[in-house]
Amino acid sequence: MSIPEHSILRFQFLKVELRKQNWRRFIDSDNAVAAALLAKMGYTTREAREVRRELDKIKKLM
Repeated sequence: MSIPEHSILRFQFLKVELRKQNWRRFIDSDNAVAAALLAKMGYTTREAREVRRELDKIKKLM
């Protein structure tokens, strides 16, 4: 949004490609949003089991 010679409002967003991120970095985070994003991250079937085990450990600590 702008008027001549003045910028009033400007949005700038960064794109995060979750499938390219290492899920292990997010599992160790104390951020609840990071844990929720794990569902959208790329991992193999074998790793999915490991993700579930790690999430169960976190749930027990809460």
